[in-house]
Amino acid sequence: MTHSSDAPSVASSCGRRRFLGLGATAATAALGGCFGLGGGDYPNYTDWIPPSDDGLLVGYIDFRITRDSPRADRLLPLMLPSRDGGEAAEFVPNLSGLDEIDDPLLGWPLQAGGRLIAGAALGIAAGGLGYLVDPEEPAEIVDELFVADGVMVGVGEIDEREADESLREGTDDLIGQIAFESSGDYRGFTIYRPTTPDFDGVTGLSGSAVVVADTREELEAAVDAQRGDGSLAVDEDGTFEWLVDDGGRGDLVAGWKGSADPSDYMFGDTDSLIANDLLTDRDHVFGTVNFAPDENEVTAELAVQDGGLDGSGRDRLKSKLGTSSADTSFTGGERRLSATGSYTGDVFDVDFSQPPTTPTTPGNEVPSGDPPPAVTEAVPEDGIEFSYDGGRKVKVGLTADMAVDKVTMRALESGYEASTTTPQEGLYFYVYIDPEGDEVAVTATVDGTTGTIARETFP
Repeated sequence: MTHSSDAPSVASSCGRRRFLGLGATAATAALGGCFGLGGGDYPNYTDWIPPSDDGLLVGYIDFRITRDSPRADRLLPLMLPSRDGGEAAEFVPNLSGLDEIDDPLLGWPLQAGGRLIAGAALGIAAGGLGYLVDPEEPAEIVDELFVADGVMVGVGEIDEREADESLREGTDDLIGQIAFESSGDYRGFTIYRPTTPDFDGVTGLSGSAVVVADTREELEAAVDAQRGDGSLAVDEDGTFEWLVDDGGRGDLVAGWKGSADPSDYMFGDTDSLIANDLLTDRDHVFGTVNFAPDENEVTAELAVQDGGLDGSGRDRLKSKLGTSSADTSFTGGERRLSATGSYTGDVFDVDFSQPPTTPTTPGNEVPSGDPPPAVTEAVPEDGIEFSYDGGRKVKVGLTADMAVDKVTMRALESGYEASTTTPQEGLYFYVYIDPEGDEVAVTATVDGTTGTIARETFP
């Protein structure tokens, strides 16, 4: 959910302005295919997107591909952040491994889509419904997960009672225990809002869908569109329709039309995306990847519309696409270019590694010695407490309100960091440490002056 302060630094580390949640939606039996179609001839996610005068952004993944074939199981940890507990939690998705794919036709949708979906999954965990995207609980994972124009939606079987209990009780997760309460109904959805002060956002839960948005207005617009009572962007916007047709039908989809800023919802920044100079600044771009793991085949498609696709610009882009493809084809008229390539499954092998143990960089050094007077005056004595039960995470709790601008928690060896600009009693964070030995330091900043207010070594 969103927090007026940036709340957990998971949000800032994801490079997004908002920490939207999550979702899950129950699919009907008719959605049994690898990539279901919506009410017309378009993918399901387009049913939730009303027309917009601003940009449109989409990140989508169909998790059913991992259930249809055990060879695709690795896609789950690739797209979802790991949680503590169990053998698999000792590893984290090494998204940088995708950099080894030097063909933007395949690498760009994998990287952009992976970051968008990972950001959405973190939002789900922060919203108290992390079990819906937990690789350790595959039976609970939603079938489809997507961000559509800033609204998070999931599709898949969901136990309404379990979700309701999880929301009302709150879940001891990444940023503390955030509980929700019902605040009315809308067209078959029960509407929930967080009970924690300074958090906002709205969640809609029904037997067939869970939807989360910044505002109730955004949620209702998405629900109206899906119910068939509102206009759809794919019907009203010719450019968006073309992008979906040529680059938006697949198991993994990423892209935008117009002024949408993908960094608002991405895990990580866009600067490191493959072919960033070629694609990220384009007016309109959609990319998709289809997986056929049992046949060891992958197909990638890309659709780009941009004023810079003149003769030389088009030739330059074409020369960079499909360099690793066994078969690449191009189509498109003025200012438009579509590309399709086929690959063997080996090209998207991604390694998984232990969390990095890189020491804190000089720019993030933790101040030593006693904190400055301005910090001492603003922070109550014993305002920080640590809890550690072994493993990879340390709970850092705030025992009092603090009149400071920012509180930051850092694990000096693992490099993990969390922060809040509204420190208040009862707020707590989990900091992920190097299990072989780490030190967690907590700093407070007042009017540009920073001092260390607590630190402890683990294990």
